[in-house]
Amino acid sequence: MDELIVFFRSMHMLPRDQRMAVRAQRRGYHERFRALVEEGQREGLFKPGLPADLVVQFFFGAVHQVAAWYHSDGPLSAQEVAGFYVDLLLDGLRA
Repeated sequence: MDELIVFFRSMHMLPRDQRMAVRAQRRGYHERFRALVEEGQREGLFKPGLPADLVVQFFFGAVHQVAAWYHSDGPLSAQEVAGFYVDLLLDGLRA
């Protein structure tokens, strides 16, 4: 978890080529996630009025911060946190 904190807060310090490669991979992942949200909206599974880009930023913003507060010896297991995050996202998206 400590390494994730350093990565997310210090990615800008990577050499340009590595930083660009990481950003491209992350962008591709975000684009795929956005496409899934848009697909769910087209199929009537998700609320149609939610901007898919905002959903992506909301979800990944929350996920990227887990390393700042989660502790394996805390009250929730990693699986429980993941399940709650999925529930929060899907409950907010469902039509």
